[in-house]
Amino acid sequence: MLSWSSITYLGDSALTVPFAAVLALWLLLDGKKGAALRWMLVFCGGMALVVLTKLAFIGWNIGLPGLNFTGISGHSASAMSVLPVMVFLLVAGLPLPVRIVLIGAAFILIVFIGVSRAVLHAHSASEVVIGLMLGACMSLYFIACSDIGERFMGKRPMVLLAILLLAGASAGRPAPTQDWLVRIAVKLSGNQQPYTRATPL
Repeated sequence: MLSWSSITYLGDSALTVPFAAVLALWLLLDGKKGAALRWMLVFCGGMALVVLTKLAFIGWNIGLPGLNFTGISGHSASAMSVLPVMVFLLVAGLPLPVRIVLIGAAFILIVFIGVSRAVLHAHSASEVVIGLMLGACMSLYFIACSDIGERFMGKRPMVLLAILLLAGASAGRPAPTQDWLVRIAVKLSGNQQPYTRATPL
């Protein structure tokens, strides 16, 4: 049976960042340079916003006390941006009802990833909700601007193999992104200690 820790790992940057890179490379190899560039701009821009909100709190104690907000949930945002796009590309060309069901299932799974962040006390409800909303805007924007849905994408077996190999290579080890952000925030702010959730906003 899946634990909340196992579910939350599906949104970890150890998985989502390599997956995002694989999707960009796939689009390039399929001759869709514009879509590849759009996807990387969308993904990198969204993740940059997540990083900025986290640095603002860790380094300068900038947040929203009324919402218990100390930074956008990166797991929620990255999972909601990457996984729907991944499924969208993998099921391209299949009958519309099948695509709708599979993409919908991906969204449901991602909601559970967001819930896991709150259950594990990694984020407040507001941080998860904002992360899910940001990720949804990213993935839905890319899908809405795409003309891929009516035809099969090439090299699908190779992409599936790459995804499986990347998932296996990570071996369930979360990326140390939070540690990196703390070090960067402390360095930039000049504070000796980072601000934490226990610090009054």
